Amino acid sequence: MKTKMGYCGDVCDYCPRYIATQSGDKSKLKEVAILWYKAVARPKILTPEEMICHGCFPNKACQFGIAQCASEKGVSHCGECSDYPCENLKSRFDLIPSISETWKSICTKEEYELIHKAFWQKKENLDKAREEYLSRK
Repeated sequence: MKTKMGYCGDVCDYCPRYIATQSGDKSKLKEVAILWYKAVARPKILTPEEMICHGCFPNKACQFGIAQCASEKGVSHCGECSDYPCENLKSRFDLIPSISETWKSICTKEEYELIHKAFWQKKENLDKAREEYLSRK
């Protein structure tokens, strides 16, 4: 199975938000909104409609500017970029250990396993995707 990967190396197929959106499960989107509120310290719990996610695309708001940057450079993920890994991505990679611990303290074991696969392996995902990309050139 080919996985859907975002520009930054996140894997949509493991993201609870993406999974709930794709299944049309609004009650699960509400649960995920509460989890995001607790783990990400959002100022409010988002509605299920605000949580809907179909993955990255160029005009999607990315709080780190990664989707916009990748789109401007015409790459399908950051591993294809000649600047990989840029300072923006390096700073995301550096945050993973501390963010991961926060999520671990809030999530169930099952939730954390999905979150880990979805978000905390972005460097490894991009390194592998870059290697594959360069081998095709």
